[in-house]
Amino acid sequence: MSSEQNREKALIIWEGAINLVPDQVQLEGSLWNVQREIREVREELIEYIRAIRAFPKSTKHEIFFEDNK
Repeated sequence: MSSEQNREKALIIWEGAINLVPDQVQLEGSLWNVQREIREVREELIEYIRAIRAFPKSTKHEIFFEDNK
């Protein structure tokens, strides 16, 4: 199996783990009263992982900041 395929699998695993929001993160979010922000950050992280998977050869800057010319 290629390194690229292994990276894809690892990204899928991380996406699933982040989407579950571990109990400890939920508890800390409640203690700090930032539950909404916890959900927002989770969504942003998943969006970022999906962008990496969709554009594996692009840099972070290209994915998020480049204009379509």
